[in-house]
Amino acid sequence: MPTCDLCPPGLQGCHECCASGPHFYTPQRPYVPGQGARMETFEKKEITFRKGGLCGIPVRDGILKRFEGLEGRDSRPFEGVDVADQVVLRIDWPGYPPWSRSFRTRDSTPARTPASLSRLATDVCKSIEKFVGEMEGQVCAEPAWMLGNNHLNADNLALVSLQRASHGSWVASIRLL
Repeated sequence: MPTCDLCPPGLQGCHECCASGPHFYTPQRPYVPGQGARMETFEKKEITFRKGGLCGIPVRDGILKRFEGLEGRDSRPFEGVDVADQVVLRIDWPGYPPWSRSFRTRDSTPARTPASLSRLATDVCKSIEKFVGEMEGQVCAEPAWMLGNNHLNADNLALVSLQRASHGSWVASIRLL
């Protein structure tokens, strides 16, 4: 299978995605935990989203729970992983200050069942939409990456993956549609 210079490292060789034409990922600086963060080792993990053979799920589809074709939609990516019930999603979008929001990794039943991939997609896509809304109207230091209704928004972004960046932090990999 051919490799792809456009795909992030965890999705190298994603030929079906590359066949759909050029796609661009948002460049994000690596997250560095601050003082007082839990610095012990943690299991590196990446959770990928593929829908219809392509890298990522459109953010709007995740918000509206349109999961037809989402590979592994009922899988439970946090099952057997040492992760808290609530973790922090981090987005470091070009031209804007770093942003974060908590999300749940388990449901609220007494069994504390790990969230399914589709539930995770919905929660993270809603967070991305909230991030876009909060950044709209703010000055963007990199105009090509400006967010808002007349710029990049939930209708032209896709959630590709989540990478564990520290014990309690996950970073979203987002691409343009």
